[in-house]
Amino acid sequence: MNKARFASLLAIGLLVVAPLSEAGMDYNLVGKVSAMMLRNLHLNKQAFDAKLSQRILEEYLGYLDFRKVYFLQSDVDELTRKYGSNLHQHLLHANCMEPAKEIFALYMKRVEDRYAWTDKFLRGTKITFGSRGTVEIVRDKAPWPKDQAEADRQWA
Repeated sequence: MNKARFASLLAIGLLVVAPLSEAGMDYNLVGKVSAMMLRNLHLNKQAFDAKLSQRILEEYLGYLDFRKVYFLQSDVDELTRKYGSNLHQHLLHANCMEPAKEIFALYMKRVEDRYAWTDKFLRGTKITFGSRGTVEIVRDKAPWPKDQAEADRQWA
């Protein structure tokens, strides 16, 4: 496995457990120790910099919304502005849970919003199977929906 990919996956692993850390283990400390070990003890001496931060953010967003159907481009832009160059600092300063929880909370809000929209749409629409419309199933290479209207069109 590529060493940069390993470091990125480790950091993502720490972000993924964010919703699970309500009690018990101090994941901020785990993140800090892991980051320091990768930076100082790993053979690769992984650089913890803005480039790694951006990669961690991209992979975490991709992990949460791998089909690109919940987050909007505006969400991605705002999260990139806020965390794209400094997630490594959150790891190194034992504060990785704050961004992880914020990103996950936004994801859950988008999922809940999409569920409510879908429920309303299905209740108010007579479904027929005579349409020649198509659905793009594999969207991992597709762009994020630019706004709510585009997201709605993708789901309709």
